[in-house]
Amino acid sequence: MTKRMLKILIPIMLIVILGYFFTLSQRGKNNNTEKIVEEVKEVGIIEIKNEKMPTLSEFTGTLQPLEEAIVSFEVGGTLLSLNNKEGDLVTAGDVIAAVDDKDYQEKLKQAAASVRQADAGLKQVQTGARTQEIQQAKSTLDKLSTLYQKTLDSYKKTEEDYQLLKVSKTDYDNAKYALQMTENDLEVAKQAYSISLQGSRSEVKEQTQAGYDLASSGMSQVELMLQKTKLKAPINGTIIQKFVTSGQLVSAGTPIYKIGDVSNFKVILPVPDYEVSNWKIGDNLDVILYDNTRGGIVSNIFPATNQGTGTVGVEIKVENAKLDWLSGKIVRCVHK
Repeated sequence: MTKRMLKILIPIMLIVILGYFFTLSQRGKNNNTEKIVEEVKEVGIIEIKNEKMPTLSEFTGTLQPLEEAIVSFEVGGTLLSLNNKEGDLVTAGDVIAAVDDKDYQEKLKQAAASVRQADAGLKQVQTGARTQEIQQAKSTLDKLSTLYQKTLDSYKKTEEDYQLLKVSKTDYDNAKYALQMTENDLEVAKQAYSISLQGSRSEVKEQTQAGYDLASSGMSQVELMLQKTKLKAPINGTIIQKFVTSGQLVSAGTPIYKIGDVSNFKVILPVPDYEVSNWKIGDNLDVILYDNTRGGIVSNIFPATNQGTGTVGVEIKVENAKLDWLSGKIVRCVHK
């Protein structure tokens, strides 16, 4: 074969080879396109719905007793007994503490003596007085006048010491009370002596009756004070805190115990004012303490906004029948 013929055949062969490979490549593309079409045909159409997701509001708050009271004595004295410790369950009316009542027992004896004396004077007015009774009335008046002067001097001295903080408030109150009682006795004695001299005129009878009534009222007040030396629980609940120890001198109003009803808790949530319209009394919530969840209910919505925080207080009530949740714990509350 001549060189000239080779020059002609080589280009022709290259064209044929290129054409063959081009044809193969086109077949591969067609096959891929068919597969894609087949895959697309197998995909279905999914309808997308526009549904509103529920809105959750979550806040934290502190478990507080639904009802609680700080109890104290209405009279002062030395604590003799504290009958309960923190965590004890108490019932309304239980005696939970007591102060020394010796001073009040003595006051009751004095008040009872005043009543007896006033009663004797009243009977004397009603029956009339004899010479011996007049002398006895005069003797009683003299003794009480002397006793009153001594009691007055003692009171003035105690008052001075109290101003200088040398004696306690209880000592001062006792001295003042003793002076009042002696003064009442002296007044009754004066009336009795006057009656024995003047006879039982109507106005004298009225004065004597008034003296008897005054003595009886004083005795009733002492009896009430004596009752108040025992401290009673005002509500059913649990002793949350004890503030004092036995033997301690306490005055009226000194906190002794904090008692709370922890069978039900309340949680005050700070809800933003722009959101509080979504809350209603009676709404249910999830109250979560660690991994424990309980149902809560909206029991109150406060009527005013906190100007400092821009929130409204919402009170949640949650039951604690087993008493296994403790006051002061932080919980999460989820409102749907």
